Amino acid sequence: MKHTETIPRIELSKEGIYIDGHAVVLLSASLFYFRLPRAEWRDRMRKVREAGYHAIDVYFPWNFHEPEPGQWEFEEDKDAGAFLRMAAEEGLYVIARPGPYICSEWDGGALPAYLFTRSGMKLRDNDPQFLAETAKWYGRIMPILRRYEYGREGTVICVQLDNELDFYACEDPKGYMSALRDLARAEGIGVPLIACAGQGDLFRASGYAEGIVPTCNFYPDDVQPDFEEKVRVYQQRLSKLDYPLLVTETNRSHYLLRRLLVSGAKLLGPYLQVSGTDFGFTNAANNWGDPLAMLTSDYDFGGMISPEGHLRPEIHEGRMLGRLISTYGTGLASGTPDEATAQEIRTSGIQPGVLAGPHVIRFPQGGIVFALANLTGVEAETTVSFDTGSLRRTLPFRIGARECPFFPLGVPMETWGYSGVLEYANAELVWVTLDQTTSERYMIFQSDHQTEVCFRFERGSKVEVTSDGSEVDMMNEGCRLRFIHQDGSRIACLTYEDGRRLFVAVCTRDEALRLTGIRQGRLLLEDRIAWLQPAAAPVDIAWTASELPPDAPLFDQTTVLGKAPDHLEYYGIYRGFGWYEAVLAAPTGDGYCGLMLEEASDIVSVYVNGRYEGTHVPAGGICYLPGKWTGQDPLALTVRAEIWGHTNFDDNRIPSIRLHSTKGIKGVTAVRRIRRLTDNWRFKAESTDALLSEAEKGDRAFAEGTDDASWTVIGWGAWMDTAVHARGWYRKTIAISEDADAAILHFRDLQCTVKVYINGREHGVINPRNPFLRLDTGERSLTIACEVNRHYASSAGEILLYEGTRAEEWTLTGGEEQAFWEHAMASMKEASTILLPYPLRSGGTSWLHAVVPDSNHGRGWRVRVDGKNLKLTVFFNGRVAGRLWTPDSSERPVFSGGDQTSFLLPGSWFAKGAENRLAIYAEAVERESDGILRLLEFFPVQS
Repeated sequence: MKHTETIPRIELSKEGIYIDGHAVVLLSASLFYFRLPRAEWRDRMRKVREAGYHAIDVYFPWNFHEPEPGQWEFEEDKDAGAFLRMAAEEGLYVIARPGPYICSEWDGGALPAYLFTRSGMKLRDNDPQFLAETAKWYGRIMPILRRYEYGREGTVICVQLDNELDFYACEDPKGYMSALRDLARAEGIGVPLIACAGQGDLFRASGYAEGIVPTCNFYPDDVQPDFEEKVRVYQQRLSKLDYPLLVTETNRSHYLLRRLLVSGAKLLGPYLQVSGTDFGFTNAANNWGDPLAMLTSDYDFGGMISPEGHLRPEIHEGRMLGRLISTYGTGLASGTPDEATAQEIRTSGIQPGVLAGPHVIRFPQGGIVFALANLTGVEAETTVSFDTGSLRRTLPFRIGARECPFFPLGVPMETWGYSGVLEYANAELVWVTLDQTTSERYMIFQSDHQTEVCFRFERGSKVEVTSDGSEVDMMNEGCRLRFIHQDGSRIACLTYEDGRRLFVAVCTRDEALRLTGIRQGRLLLEDRIAWLQPAAAPVDIAWTASELPPDAPLFDQTTVLGKAPDHLEYYGIYRGFGWYEAVLAAPTGDGYCGLMLEEASDIVSVYVNGRYEGTHVPAGGICYLPGKWTGQDPLALTVRAEIWGHTNFDDNRIPSIRLHSTKGIKGVTAVRRIRRLTDNWRFKAESTDALLSEAEKGDRAFAEGTDDASWTVIGWGAWMDTAVHARGWYRKTIAISEDADAAILHFRDLQCTVKVYINGREHGVINPRNPFLRLDTGERSLTIACEVNRHYASSAGEILLYEGTRAEEWTLTGGEEQAFWEHAMASMKEASTILLPYPLRSGGTSWLHAVVPDSNHGRGWRVRVDGKNLKLTVFFNGRVAGRLWTPDSSERPVFSGGDQTSFLLPGSWFAKGAENRLAIYAEAVERESDGILRLLEFFPVQS
């Protein structure tokens, strides 16, 4: 497939994808080099090819290659060029997706975290600052992609710009995408440029910018009844623009891929058929939870190849679909949906909602295939009536549970080098191939019931038909074959007058899935691929542990922050941990009744005077920790903050899943008192007409300028309105206590949204997921004006005012992957021998050490953890292998992605002739209970 002379023409037109003038349907598997050790790249590529796939799509994550500003890395596991060269050697087309934003449940969607600290920058928009930074990335990655374009040294056939932009509030999609196009072309990219729509808005995804082909990502329920109808809408819309339907992402089931194929898709891109691991601190946070979720280190959605490289049964379905695509060749590749013909094919004898279809693809050279998708979990029987070239025929069809077979009608045999027409069959033609010993051609159908196949030949043709017991009806200009499996009748032979022979065989669906070829007329079948996890292997490991001061930083280099802290990224910490330390003024009088953690994220563990106050996941907002502190001495405060991952989405419900969100903490307030602000608010209800008129004046008329002397006096949230959607204004003036230098509003039990103005200035929008708002206490008298928007009967809750004293004298100590490993190795000097189970007191931290034998023939281990109330950061030979949080802690967030109970030790990470060291940073994260690590089970990775 490698070309080195002139660049051939790659065309994308409404008819399809043309490479070197040949129409192709591309079956593409996501394969991400940055989630696999380099030593495993070729293995995965070969498994993709063996699964019937012709292409891979691959992201190129910007922050993987630029971990620090200006520090570019393209060596070893980051050698993108080597990956592309390998793909060309393995005969795989490549769809390259360099961003700048990639999503992919990757840290920040691959945007470097330093961008989030740039004031005024609009990410993913036609913004000069952002485009200038993107140009630096494109200047590094695009020359690599250009070198490995199809026709040069590789097989890159198209380049995607950005990713699912229609999920993001880009103000100028056309300008932004045009700018990315120009940057890519300036770097010499010559292949087609594409842009995928994540939720179907082609304009917001591509801007319809000239020279950029919009593509679609579909993630339906696999058995959505009218899915084909939706897909055809986009196929027709794109056809009017002279573009093919390219499905760059969709579900992993080949059943759904078949439904897409018969709807006119020319690129089938199931997302994550090849799983991997987010090694290092590369996880993301996103909105797959309620609404927050942390992404697991194990990046596995159940695709056909596991993170270890084990094959799953779905790989058989991929192979069969790949053969179907290659069997029909240019017919499918340049065919178009034909709804009129589909309506002429009638099904009967089946309940509504059982089958989707028939749906038809018409071939340019003549003939069609039609598909019937079984939407249920049981076999469906139906009678199908259709027209052949000379008569109307009615046949029984059986469609297996969750199957979507393709049936031929009137397909010219020239497709396979013979004269005549494949008139019809009530079985799926799955493969036309050669016998490995005789080089004679076999046409193989798959069916689990009585099968009828009919051929028609040109007038005057002489074709002899012999069979191994199957019924043969010779007709004018044709023959009809009936295969009855119960009698073992499976093969017939068509002998043409020139002596060539075509064997027609029918096998069961199970045989079709396991079919590898034909030798001397016999089907070659492999055993069903269904990798079963073996039993845990006995691994001889001696454990040691070094317990750590839980409230002390692991590292020495401390930055003095002064009166107030900021998030970690502002101090150059983009992944890993930071230890914030501060002083709280002595809790005089009645003392403190709680702590307010301000803009805290992702995971924060709090210690006051060495006492553990819990581990929390505040989601970037304000978090209240009740407690009691009294005495005459200042309090020492430590907050250990972990960046689990920058969000790969943009969601405004909570701060930590905004795309620009940063991590760490921006302050702590020790609460002296809590005041209820329930009574005697001035209230003004607004009708729809009033809303329209006030919208023209601006909201400040209510926030500050309007005289509220005539307004209703009422308790907070007490106004009842019969409107379905009601808006009203509440206003109240309060005085901040003299001994408070911090004040925070809490809209407790809120069920609506509230826009808050303080002394006439907009201060923020509150929602039920983020109900706190810090006030500016520079002024002691504050007029609070709240615009409340709620649906009928939804509650405005109650308002509380927290007053207190802010912590000061802040310092910060931070560390990333390498610093942790160095500390782990240094801590071994103080380690003591332990046995599992290993207990760890509440709030405690410890390094656990072991040497792992390379006793699995260099293939590595999947290690399953059994423990309670623990968070673990696992290092192996200097690298983070995984991060886990045992599933029983009360503060544990939602996790999504793959397995959160195990981690992978890749075989290629084992050093030859040296000790292979495992170091686990363990944190006991439950405030009321100790942690315990009971057991680690080692399961061998198989080849």
